[in-house]
Amino acid sequence: MERIRYSLPDADAELFESGREKMNMTRAAYIHYLIYEHENRLPVSMKYKDLIESFSEFTNNMKYLELSNISDDEKIKIFEMLDQIKKQMSIMLTK
Repeated sequence: MERIRYSLPDADAELFESGREKMNMTRAAYIHYLIYEHENRLPVSMKYKDLIESFSEFTNNMKYLELSNISDDEKIKIFEMLDQIKKQMSIMLTK
């Protein structure tokens, strides 16, 4: 086993420590996690390209509802649901 020493700016060290504490891991375990988590990882925009394109198309189609004969209350419900879906997708894409 090889011992590694590293230096980080204070801001990065704080981020590292807060992430490690959230995961309830030792420093070594958290470094292993970060290495394997990010190895061969695609950027989110590429990883979920099809999903993003589909949702964009869906959102554009939903905008068409503004021109249709749906009541304002129904439109509000639909757009509130769309906002919830966008929030959930945003959370998923940032993981």
